[in-house]
Amino acid sequence: MIRGEGWIPGIEELDLRVIQMSDWNRDMMWPETGLEWIPTSPNLPTFESALIYAGTCFIEATTASEGRGTPLPFLTIGAPWFRYRGFSKRPRPMGAGKESVSKQAP
Repeated sequence: MIRGEGWIPGIEELDLRVIQMSDWNRDMMWPETGLEWIPTSPNLPTFESALIYAGTCFIEATTASEGRGTPLPFLTIGAPWFRYRGFSKRPRPMGAGKESVSKQAP
């Protein structure tokens, strides 16, 4: 797309080659590759943060925090007005037993 749209001057001279990967398939998650996670941003220090990032963009449009600047960015949400009573770490069927969450990340 970058080449076709001419977004970068001189891109037409780029000698781009796509190589086939071995021992990988589209169903794999990063930990299954056995490779070290290299943070792409200070806000994405772990694979788990990167995985959940896309789903937390909805929180960014609110007055809540998605945990940037904490040890668990995008894995932690909170706000001064957030009432944690009755909130569950995991979705559960209606009428199931109650779970509790801690006020602080582990």
